[in-house]
Amino acid sequence: MTRALFFLGLLWAGLVPALQGETLEYTADKVLVLPQEKRITLEGNCRLTYAGAVMEADTVFYFIEEKRLLAIGNIEFTRGGQHFSGKVLEYDLTLKRAYLDNGRAPVEKGYVGGEVINTVGESLVYGKNTSFTTCEHINPHFQIRSSRMKIVKNDKVLVSPVVFYVYRVPVFWFPALFFPIPEGRKTGFLIPTFSNNSVDGLTFQIPFFLVINKYSDMTYTLKIMAERGLSHEGEFRLKTYTGEGEIDGAYTHDKIARLKRWYLKGSAVQEFPGLGAKLTLKADLLSDTSYYDDFSSNIDERTENSLSSYVTLEKNFGSRIYTRLLFSQENRWQDMGDGTTEEYVRTLLPGVTVNMYNIALLPNMYLSMAGNSSNLYEDRSFVKQTSTGTVTLSYRHQLFSTLTMGEKMVNRLDHIRYDDRAIERWVPTFSTDLSFNLYGYFDLLGIGTTDTVKHTLKPSVIFDWTPQRDQDRFAAMGESVITAKKQLTYRLDNTFLTKVKNNKKHLFLSLSSQVSQDLEAVETPFSDVVSSAVFSPYWADIISTRLTLQHEYDLYGKATRYFSVYGTGTMDWDESRFNLSVFYRKGFLGEEDVLTSRIQGDIRLTRNWTFRTSILYDFNLSKIREQSFEFLRDLHCWNMGISWQERETGVIDYKFYIRLNAYGDFKWDYKGKLENET
Repeated sequence: MTRALFFLGLLWAGLVPALQGETLEYTADKVLVLPQEKRITLEGNCRLTYAGAVMEADTVFYFIEEKRLLAIGNIEFTRGGQHFSGKVLEYDLTLKRAYLDNGRAPVEKGYVGGEVINTVGESLVYGKNTSFTTCEHINPHFQIRSSRMKIVKNDKVLVSPVVFYVYRVPVFWFPALFFPIPEGRKTGFLIPTFSNNSVDGLTFQIPFFLVINKYSDMTYTLKIMAERGLSHEGEFRLKTYTGEGEIDGAYTHDKIARLKRWYLKGSAVQEFPGLGAKLTLKADLLSDTSYYDDFSSNIDERTENSLSSYVTLEKNFGSRIYTRLLFSQENRWQDMGDGTTEEYVRTLLPGVTVNMYNIALLPNMYLSMAGNSSNLYEDRSFVKQTSTGTVTLSYRHQLFSTLTMGEKMVNRLDHIRYDDRAIERWVPTFSTDLSFNLYGYFDLLGIGTTDTVKHTLKPSVIFDWTPQRDQDRFAAMGESVITAKKQLTYRLDNTFLTKVKNNKKHLFLSLSSQVSQDLEAVETPFSDVVSSAVFSPYWADIISTRLTLQHEYDLYGKATRYFSVYGTGTMDWDESRFNLSVFYRKGFLGEEDVLTSRIQGDIRLTRNWTFRTSILYDFNLSKIREQSFEFLRDLHCWNMGISWQERETGVIDYKFYIRLNAYGDFKWDYKGKLENET
């Protein structure tokens, strides 16, 4: 094999002493220098490097005066992020342009092929009678064919006209098309969605995503419903280093309800680091109270029957003082069952909060203060102004190194002003508590994965005394009254801790019981006994279970007043997850029992198929309140999703989408970090 520097060959030929300061190096099995033809020929295992470009081929011709390379046979050409392969390639050393004849080149997560591929620098690729696909197979599953194509690296692909092929079958034609190449956020169309339900009819959605600048973007979605008509939906998002926010809404001329219907929802958080302040906004507005029932796929929005909007300005003065200014509005409504709706609006305008935390007066002695003031309006009519202040003095200390004791005095002052009068009160409360911890260790005879168990027993006693105060004017105005009391509260907490895999601590059981004793009552001094238990055994890393019980027992009536059980189990393995939860609440005082179960699964059935489901079953109604099923299929260079959802209202939704695997959603990851864009 002959190895030499190409510029030495040029010197020997006496033609070109240098190539503008850049060196062309080569290796080949055979080198022929033809001075009269001003040409050099390389034959067999040719490899050339020039200005960062690398070319391999069977045969290469170098035309000296034109400064042009012609490569033939088994060509592999690499420059920067570009890599081409083909049978014939021309390369202009001066302009640094490559012309590929009947080749195939990987470009931006896809592949370009065609009669002629022309590259300009490392950022532009032109094609004639070309095809583009993201499938790496020689016979791709799909491709876009066009007589003209332009690819701008890290930006977009432009083709005109467009014929879309599945395998070798043309599916549709379009006069022109451009789509972004998603390396970060890019303006362009997002994945369209087809759906159908028994009310809206066949529905088609096509979103368009617009990048405004580094900090903001916007999405417009045209939603076409066969029965209801057109809906225009929009979303604006903003994220900076000190804040974030979004506004989304929709406008629909509903042909079924014969109404112009809309919703507007937004939230924003802006921090001011230099001032130690934070501004928070939340808005939730609807054209009518039935909007979410008809349009929302979220069960919480459909069943809560309430909206809330607020603005808060918070500021901290050091670590001890917190202030907040609040403006809020709450809308609630209830279906009366006769076709009418009862609703009311509560507004706080404004609400002011000032808190001072744990100001040390003496060792272990702290002073805290809190103040709140608000103006309440109902249905736009002034109701009252309420001001409340509390001053708390607390002291905690150890007794005999094992007992923990604390004393606390709370003074509460209330002032309420109406249109025609004002009322005040001062109510002090004194309390003290005593608690201690007992530790013990035992084993469970090797049951399960546990070995040694640490048991912590914490009994505590709390004494509270609130003296009798004159609150007749509060009762007359319908305000809540702070009840005088002198009581002891007895509480017992048990926790069981063990070590599992990798010496990790695991709390698998906690128990608590509490009862209060009224020291001034004679006949029934004891309250109901309130107990709770949380059992969470460790089975394996892929399995987690939790059982929660709550119980309230009447000591004198010898009857249960409240009982509920909530159990949940989750299994995670490979790329799958399955969860089963059951909730039961025993109804008392005329209430019905509640027994529901929810199944949620995200299961990888095979290498290509994934199944997702969510089912909420009501045992009292003996029916499924909500259910959804979704199948996702990996189609090599595509992925597809089909879903079915039944709402509690009986409306059934069907949805379908398909997207390219090579390009995920190029919409901004709103929860991610701010992009470093130039």
